[in-house]
Amino acid sequence: MKLPRCAALTGAISARHRCMMCGYGEFLVCLELLHIVAKKKGGKDSVENLILLCCNCRRALLRGRVTPKDVL
Repeated sequence: MKLPRCAALTGAISARHRCMMCGYGEFLVCLELLHIVAKKKGGKDSVENLILLCCNCRRALLRGRVTPKDVL
């Protein structure tokens, strides 16, 4: 499901277009907004529940090597 455009833009701006885990970021880098608490587990499409991650950190998160709490 796509996030509302305003939430996606706010998340990217608040993170200064950098990965919130490793800090890497350039405008050509793949960055994705992910839900901290999954929608299927009751998470919402709010800025407080979004995290901006680069491809490598996203992969580590999805494979269970790190948790959103490691970032926050």
